[in-house]
Amino acid sequence: MVGVLYLGLAPNAVLEMTRGLAAMRGSEDFARLLEGARRCRNILVKEGRLAEEALEGSARAERLREKASQRWEGWRERSQGQPVRGTIAYDPARFEEDAERTLLGVALRLCPELDARREAGDYDAVFAGLSKLGPAIGQYFDSVLVNAPEKGLRGNRLGFLEDIHYLFARFADLSRIPTPET
Repeated sequence: MVGVLYLGLAPNAVLEMTRGLAAMRGSEDFARLLEGARRCRNILVKEGRLAEEALEGSARAERLREKASQRWEGWRERSQGQPVRGTIAYDPARFEEDAERTLLGVALRLCPELDARREAGDYDAVFAGLSKLGPAIGQYFDSVLVNAPEKGLRGNRLGFLEDIHYLFARFADLSRIPTPET
């Protein structure tokens, strides 16, 4: 479980996160979320877009946590309708598929809830909230050709997946959570 959660967290936070993850077992939406997280990570690794993949153990966990915290600020700003400071890896105006806009919209609506639940240490609610992304990310991968032939469109989609990956990583490395099928 340490590979999924983050080193350096208080033991009670790790315990609460583990309980929250266990509470989601058997949820179809959570299973779709985990599958989407794995697909997201696999695409980004193949494209060489995840620097933490070259690291091991605590160095990897710390790098992932650091990147997730940086990207979370962008999610928080966007969800509040504020301009995003720092690097923006994608442009929503370039989205061509409804599934892209839907996934972004669901994620932005969830950000304030996820932030509040995490701050309160309510990881059951955090993972239940993240599960609401399951259908949207499933539809995204069913409808969107991430590796589009047009370079600009492909880059935009990969940038969006990076942000989605780090949104998940704010809470746990969902791509590494085993499911009955794995």
